[in-house]
Amino acid sequence: MPLVAAKCTNCGANLEVDNSKDAAICPYCGTAYIVEKAITKYQLEVKTVNIYNSTSESEAVTVEALIQRMKMLLEDSKWDEADKYCDRILDIEPENSNAYIGKLMVACRAKQFDDLKDSEIPLNGTSEYSRALQYIPDSQKNKLMEYAAIAQNRYDEKRKKDEREKNNRIYLEARNFNLGCGIEALVLAIVNIVIIIAVILSLQTNSNRDGDAAVLVIAFFFALIGVIFTIIIFAKMRKLKEKNDEQNCSK
Repeated sequence: MPLVAAKCTNCGANLEVDNSKDAAICPYCGTAYIVEKAITKYQLEVKTVNIYNSTSESEAVTVEALIQRMKMLLEDSKWDEADKYCDRILDIEPENSNAYIGKLMVACRAKQFDDLKDSEIPLNGTSEYSRALQYIPDSQKNKLMEYAAIAQNRYDEKRKKDEREKNNRIYLEARNFNLGCGIEALVLAIVNIVIIIAVILSLQTNSNRDGDAAVLVIAFFFALIGVIFTIIIFAKMRKLKEKNDEQNCSK
């Protein structure tokens, strides 16, 4: 059988292999390797060196090898490397749909094309999506648009859920704050009322002592102001609570 140029997938040594076999052993490092992968490695690392001076036939073989390598990197979740291979493909064929789909998969962290429907981000929010739609075959275009709609619906539902949880959290925090302040205001009001009652009783029992009476009148005055401010604060907190209740019900 004729031998085919290849490279060891372990040490990178140049080899000549029988492409009818599935596997072989590298004579340099002694590592077993898959023949198909060794041939692909040679095509990627050797043939692409002079790609711009190659014939169209050899360029087509090289692009195919690059696409295969890109898909392998996507399956291994090597996103940065896969993206670089997409760029290499586009340098050769600027309208290659596989490369744009590959870049879209990288952006969405999708290992397979069908994984795009499970994307955490909207597909139509990426520049890669519009490019892919522009050059993708019609047989895949409808499927890609379907996946984009599924991903968008999931994203919208998640955003609404997060917004509801955020509003509920703010409402609970505001309610607890208002409740705490309301209790404090109520206690303050009771204390001020007690002070006022004590002042009135003291005025009645010390009506003949002008100096003490003047002090008690001043204390009564400040206690009364404290009660008024407490009532105002309590009323404002009540309105704030009612407003929060209305907003929460509307959402």
